[in-house]
Amino acid sequence: MERNSTYRYQSLPPIAEEGRTPSFTRLLFLYPGSGEDPFEAHLEIVDIEHAPPYEALSYTWGKPTEQPRDYIWMQGCPSDLDERARQVQYMRLVYKHAARVIVWLGLKTSGTHEAFQAAERLARIRELTHPAATGPNGGQIDPGTVQGLMSSMLEDLPETCMIHLDEVFERQYFSRCWCVQEVVASSRAIAKIEDLEMSFFDLIASLIVLAGWKSEILIDRPYQLWNLILMRRQPNSFLGQPEVEGSIGSFLALLELTRTLQATDDRDKVFSLLGICDEGLNPVLALTQVFDNNDSWRIRLIRRGLTRVNNFVNGLAPDLNFGRPRALRPDYKRETVLVYCDLTRFLLRKQPRILDVLDHVQHNEDPGIGDYPSWVPKWFDPRTCSVFKGAYLAGFCDGHFRYFAELHDIPVRNDPVRPKVLSIDGYHVDVVSKTTETLAFGFGARATAEAIVRAWEQLFDIPIAPRCGRKYRDNILLDVVFCKAILAGALGSIIGYSHLLTRNQGGLNPLFDDRTHKPHAELDREAQDLAETFLTQMAEFGLPPTATEFGNPDREDKLQVFGAGARTYSNNRKVFATRDGRVGIGPKMMQPGDEVVVLFGGRMPFIARQRGDHRLLVGSCYLVDEELMWGKVTEKLEFSMTIMKHSKMKILLIGKGGREHALAWKLTRSQSVEHVYVLPGNAGTGTLTKVSNCRGIAVDDYGGLVELSKRLEIDLVIIGPDDAVVGGMGDHFRSNGIRCFGPSKRAAIIEGSKDFAKDFMYRRKIPTACYETFDKADCDKAKAYVRRLGRRVVIKVDGLAAGKGVILPETTVEAEQALEDIMLKGKFGDAGEMVIIEEYLEGYEISVLTFTDGTSILSLPPGQDHKRALDGDKGLNTGGMGVYAPVPSVTKEQMADIEEKIILPTIVGLELEVSREQRRPFNGMLFTGVMMTSTGPKVLEYNARFGDPETQSMVLLLPDEALPEIILACVEDRLGDIELKTLAGFACNITVAAKGYPESYREGDLIRIEPTSEGVHVFHAGIDQVDDKLFTAGGRVLSVAATGGTLEEAVSAAYKGVESVHFEGTFYRKDVAMRSLKLAPGRAEDGPH
Repeated sequence: MERNSTYRYQSLPPIAEEGRTPSFTRLLFLYPGSGEDPFEAHLEIVDIEHAPPYEALSYTWGKPTEQPRDYIWMQGCPSDLDERARQVQYMRLVYKHAARVIVWLGLKTSGTHEAFQAAERLARIRELTHPAATGPNGGQIDPGTVQGLMSSMLEDLPETCMIHLDEVFERQYFSRCWCVQEVVASSRAIAKIEDLEMSFFDLIASLIVLAGWKSEILIDRPYQLWNLILMRRQPNSFLGQPEVEGSIGSFLALLELTRTLQATDDRDKVFSLLGICDEGLNPVLALTQVFDNNDSWRIRLIRRGLTRVNNFVNGLAPDLNFGRPRALRPDYKRETVLVYCDLTRFLLRKQPRILDVLDHVQHNEDPGIGDYPSWVPKWFDPRTCSVFKGAYLAGFCDGHFRYFAELHDIPVRNDPVRPKVLSIDGYHVDVVSKTTETLAFGFGARATAEAIVRAWEQLFDIPIAPRCGRKYRDNILLDVVFCKAILAGALGSIIGYSHLLTRNQGGLNPLFDDRTHKPHAELDREAQDLAETFLTQMAEFGLPPTATEFGNPDREDKLQVFGAGARTYSNNRKVFATRDGRVGIGPKMMQPGDEVVVLFGGRMPFIARQRGDHRLLVGSCYLVDEELMWGKVTEKLEFSMTIMKHSKMKILLIGKGGREHALAWKLTRSQSVEHVYVLPGNAGTGTLTKVSNCRGIAVDDYGGLVELSKRLEIDLVIIGPDDAVVGGMGDHFRSNGIRCFGPSKRAAIIEGSKDFAKDFMYRRKIPTACYETFDKADCDKAKAYVRRLGRRVVIKVDGLAAGKGVILPETTVEAEQALEDIMLKGKFGDAGEMVIIEEYLEGYEISVLTFTDGTSILSLPPGQDHKRALDGDKGLNTGGMGVYAPVPSVTKEQMADIEEKIILPTIVGLELEVSREQRRPFNGMLFTGVMMTSTGPKVLEYNARFGDPETQSMVLLLPDEALPEIILACVEDRLGDIELKTLAGFACNITVAAKGYPESYREGDLIRIEPTSEGVHVFHAGIDQVDDKLFTAGGRVLSVAATGGTLEEAVSAAYKGVESVHFEGTFYRKDVAMRSLKLAPGRAEDGPH
């Protein structure tokens, strides 16, 4: 744009049709001039990540002028909401790439200069007294020394300098939400008041001193937020490294800290945080957070893999927003109340589904008034009290964290049926019978004590001193219980000791005393001891003589801890008593008649109010009931609910092979299973307790299967055979409201078509062998391709072939003969309509069976099948002649690599195909054949069901309750809540086949099975039963499986079990796992495949 020309509005370049669109914005280029010259500048559109050096201004709008205005007409530009939303997404980058950010705080007022001087000196003192500056062995800093240092450095400044410094922080800038992102993203920020300037971060370093100087409870001020921003920039801070580069904390934590800030548009209270919070910068965190141990190597690898996939997919096309929930996308077209509902549902649904967001509900009027649901925090309203957070586990099971939130009508992708209704499970605890007035604490010991005395007298109508001796429910003195409630138990103790630690280190650098690692009983005793100390002091001396001292130096530390904890958690809350005699503190809007409830997945109990057929959420509360607060009550209730739930579990298992026999056997060992119906089943499944074979309906009669399931009141269907899975049987059950473990027909094509699978892997950059696909009519071209390669190849038919559709010719002549058999002679029928020829990989093969709900994964220990029919890996390929697991040479790091580079990209890739209509979310068992090569793992093939014979070994490694628990978690989309635990040791199964298998084999031979040793299992497959006699009726007749503390013990026990099986023409491999037994861990288990 030329100088002196008129500016015309120019839209930003459009979003590219393919690939990533640069982060375009506009820079204002100023022309040089003197003070009297006209102001001249021009706007230029730039890619902010490749812009020339520039400065960014961080400011807030001024107040409306009271002066008369002159109006003129000009052509304006309509508000472009799409561009606004687009700019918001990369606003952080504007300030990140700036040479410096100028924080404009306004014009000078009286004392501004002295305020800046005081702030600079306080910042230097804070640096000198920071724990990192004193070194690891620096010891405790004397508070008196710090005060002396402050006095000496400020003595030449006017006494009013702190008043003026407070006035600086009263300026509108420090209450504007967008300002936070602007300074957080900056590499250098300068605070300016006209010609005065100083480091912005030095300025906010003075806040902690200012807060102490004001001697007020500053619940409505953003001091904690600005202090957090400062601490994130300090080296060796006690906060540790942020989860995501550029973030200063989790979304929920920042929503709390910015609650006191303001925005013209309430949606900006949400959108302004997306560029500085963990989930906004990396949405993968919402899928991969766990209750604890978020830094484990496995979690880090999964997170890294998902992030890589997210970035790759989102780079394919504009506005895909793959992996980014709607709540994390700025949308100014969406109604404000729905933005807040979306956000709350997202924070409830995100892993690991803990209800911390509901602790942020703070009503300033009766809940249910207005458009906002009672369960949605109004982060645009002023903060009235501190949020209960950490420590307690009321809605969990004591000792472990399996019982997470149970949410309904909270879909991942679509809108809920009732957007303003939250459907969640929990249980009733008690009813509120009486409350105090809302507690209002002044600052200091005397004001704190006076507020506590008033609340006691309102609740119990007797003096607190002398002590009354009345007992509570658990025989503890009632006044101790009351003071423990005022403290919020362990929560107040933790915050109080942190206050003490900070004070003892000079008071300039906030420190956190992490006592949460202590046993629950010890935390409870600490809180009780603090309550006793306060009551003893009151009984002996009455109210403290001054606002800052209790008068007894021996108790001073504990009294300081008690006072800090009480002021933090009871201010603007009510103390209450219940019908059953419990005491607690709760929200200021609670009233007698309200309910105390526990919601599964909530750390704290909640106050709810019955309103017709639903309840209103009033807020969270603390009760002096340690069994309840630590989850012991939930554990007892969950156990009884589990027993009730288990008594109703009926399962329909589809299939008739050894795999189904093994699955049925394992399912019946669970207390959660009442009965298993196997269709059609076999002679082995018919002998199991709690099992019935169903023979009256054909496996391909989908309508009949649905009717049978309804008649039997089936709770869960598990599909075994590959043709049933690929044929879409699961879709028929699900469309009729019957839960089914097995992928959809669209997803199962990953097994149904090897050509699709190979193409899919190449598109998703999943490591696999190079290949070419040929139509059945192109036999000559296929043979020419083999000759042209001049090396060993693998030949595969495209469709299902009962595990026999993979041919491993050793010579070109054998390869050409195999192609003729498939393409000219129709050896595999329709399965051979297309033929895949791929390179022969050197290495050893493993089988990886992975449970998935379409988002999370749980992989069983890797196994190794023996595909070839004959010892020494000779002969034709079979459905499998024997499996052992786990494979000793596969390390945890290698399994993590397989999950990161193969399993997760496969699950995510099936979810996102070329168009929305082609997406194939996978929920079920993904069985991946992997070749461990010298260059890393590569996929051989996919299967969409339990492996056979892999299952016969792997179920032996699962605890009895694990299999139905994991399968249910998959069908209910909550696999992320489950931790996979396997039994120690090894498992091995040997396939006993009929003579001639895998080609023409004998049938009708009488089978005799002798009793086996304990721990040895005979799983039936190709067997017919006539009266009480068994006869061979298939190629693979049965599997003999066993476990052992070592691989050698497991293999030996399995072969010992084979000796108990007798029929004419018995045939099995004699070398299952033998190579592994001869090799040290870390070497290849078998030769080339």
